[in-house]
Amino acid sequence: MLQKVVSQLTGPGGRFEVAVENVRGNAMPVMTKRDRRVADIVVASKAWGDRDYIVTADRRISFAQHADAVAALATTLRDEYGVGKGDRVAILAANSPEWIITFWATQCLGAITVGLNSWWVPAEIAYGVEMVEPKVIVTDAKRAALLTKAEVSGFEQLTMEEDVPRIVSARPVPISRSPTWTRTIPPSSCSPAAPADVPRVRCTRSGTCSPSSTTTDSTTP
Repeated sequence: MLQKVVSQLTGPGGRFEVAVENVRGNAMPVMTKRDRRVADIVVASKAWGDRDYIVTADRRISFAQHADAVAALATTLRDEYGVGKGDRVAILAANSPEWIITFWATQCLGAITVGLNSWWVPAEIAYGVEMVEPKVIVTDAKRAALLTKAEVSGFEQLTMEEDVPRIVSARPVPISRSPTWTRTIPPSSCSPAAPADVPRVRCTRSGTCSPSSTTTDSTTP
């Protein structure tokens, strides 16, 4: 019975249809009806309107508010910091609504989101930054201090507590009022993502003397 249900869902014409495609020279099963642009996912989320998307101990952010915040931050990263497709934007912070907004804003630009491990010490941070060479690093206050101690350079720095909220409030770009999403978010995000594109890098703390990282592409669950 279970196999029959799975077959109906993932077989030809199913909601989660799976077929074999070539990914980086290898044949592998992928979902055929997957979204091809990250921006489309954010736009689609607007349909949930005022329903809660993020809930913390003292904050509630709706799907609509989140989508508009993503558009505002993405636009600023593009226009003021020159972030585009293939550029790396690192996030060095504890979990927060701003972490989520930064992640999606980076993805909508076609850039690569690099999640630096928030438990790293300065030496590990320095190694990670030098390895990925981010154009912008978004940090919270605690990790900003550690980043300073890491003595690395070559990037712009934004803070979760001040810069991200300031950008979102000072530069509202409501998706629903924009003629098209493509005018709000750069054209790079409006091109279908190739399976080999790498949207994010996750940095971890390995058992060795150096940090490690893993990459994921558009076909990775």
